[in-house]
Amino acid sequence: MSRNEKLVIIGLDGGTFRVLCPLAESGTMPMLGRMLREGAFGNLMTTRPPVKCPAWPTMWTGVNPGKHGVFSFSFRDPKTREVRTASANDVHAPRLWDIAGDDGKQVGVFNVPITFPATRVNGDMLTGFVSPEDSPQVFWPSAFGEEMRAKFPDLSLTWGVLGHRPSDTARREAHIRMINELMALRCRQFEWAANRADYDFCFLVHEYTDRVGHLFYHLLDAEFGDFRRASNVGSRRLLEDGHRILDDSIARRVSRFGDRANYMLVSDHGFDGVDALGLHQQFS
Repeated sequence: MSRNEKLVIIGLDGGTFRVLCPLAESGTMPMLGRMLREGAFGNLMTTRPPVKCPAWPTMWTGVNPGKHGVFSFSFRDPKTREVRTASANDVHAPRLWDIAGDDGKQVGVFNVPITFPATRVNGDMLTGFVSPEDSPQVFWPSAFGEEMRAKFPDLSLTWGVLGHRPSDTARREAHIRMINELMALRCRQFEWAANRADYDFCFLVHEYTDRVGHLFYHLLDAEFGDFRRASNVGSRRLLEDGHRILDDSIARRVSRFGDRANYMLVSDHGFDGVDALGLHQQFS
């Protein structure tokens, strides 16, 4: 990469080619389709264990969990046995944005998991999963936080959607609409943040693909019988609408940074089904 080019990393948490490629081929996600055609892509092995909290720090440090120090969503104090949530303080390896910042690059880091509390960067940071919304430590610098909270009083850093799995069609469709609306709001928030300065390095993570994957993977993967069931057509179309909104947001990132920038789409893990006693079931 020449010194004049920018690097934009877009994370699709839980992104799965068996879902995303058909959506790209059908025209539901045209920007993703363009990236797949003009770039290179493939399945990579995730971390062990294959979960969010060790995987994302591995992505942005380049070292495995044994070297950066995060293996799970939580830590248990060996003396007191008290449990606490994993945080950026548990990551003991250089971050990509710190390396870029030390080289004089202006960085923007938005909604990347396991970055709370926000650390001093040469630019702006809005922390991601898992972050308490009411903490001033979700931002660096504080002026960036004040400006963003004034613009978006309902910051919406958390997703309170996984605990609710409606089974009947009407309630499920209403739940998907709510998730789509939340995702659209978050896209507006993150786009405002990413447009705030002329960043040389931008790292932004979208969680929509993970949330709908946990709840509705059986409606997203054509290998599941539920995918073609008539009663699920409305839900599937709503999920396509959500992915279309996500693709539009990615397209606006490309428009903002231009064709000379370098783009990477990355994920922490994928989704699949499991065979248990001969029954193909949803794994979530």
